Order: sequence, then structure tokens, then C-alpha cells
Amino acid sequence: MSAVSYEREVIQVRVSQRVLWVGKAAYPLQSIVRAETTKLARNRGAALGGCLKMVILWVLLGTIAELGISSATGSHGSGSIILSNLISLVVLILFAVSTIRLLSVLFGRPLYALVIVERHLI
Repeated sequence: MSAVSYEREVIQVRVSQRVLWVGKAAYPLQSIVRAETTKLARNRGAALGGCLKMVILWVLLGTIAELGISSATGSHGSGSIILSNLISLVVLILFAVSTIRLLSVLFGRPLYALVIVERHLI
């Protein structure tokens, strides 16, 4: 199964001089068999799985970094407390970003695609 990119690009669709224009692409009307819109299915499972993988990765990297800082500077240094808090803040921000991205997929507006079927003349 291929990944689908959900970009928010608005493309102008118009008919002019017996030609269907979709953005810069031109389709002569006599060669079009069918044109319809279709609703794109959002892959909620993949979005949830990707979000969970990233959160686990960030927590692991944060934990490894904090362990490395505490072993290098000693557990009582004020510098290690500042770095530990900074690492925790970065992990929290990354978690918030991934949660927002996940929610945009789970509860986002439906997306539609224009499907054009052409008759190929030999």
C-alpha cells in the first residue's frame, strides 16, 4: 500500500473551449470517459502507529541523554539539573507536536480527489 500525501493545495478546475483544465493539465472533453470526485480515506491506524513510534523514540533518546548527562557531570551538579529540564522540555514539545499531527489526521476534514478516466485513441 502506498503512502498518500494530504497537501492542502487548491487547484483550479475549469472548462474552456472543449478542454477540461485541472491546474496546468489539459484534457480534451472528447477523450474523457468519466470524471468524478472520490473521498480519500485517511489511514488512521498508520497515523496512530507512527505517532506511538515517535513518542517511544523521543522518550528513549531523552532518557539516554539524561543518563549520559548525569553520569558525566554527577547527579548533584546544577548544570545537570538544567540540562535534564531542557531535555524534558524538548521531549514534551515533540510529544505535543506529534499529538497535534495525530489529531489533525484523526479529526480532520474529509479530503477529496478528482478522478478522470480518459479514452485513449490509437
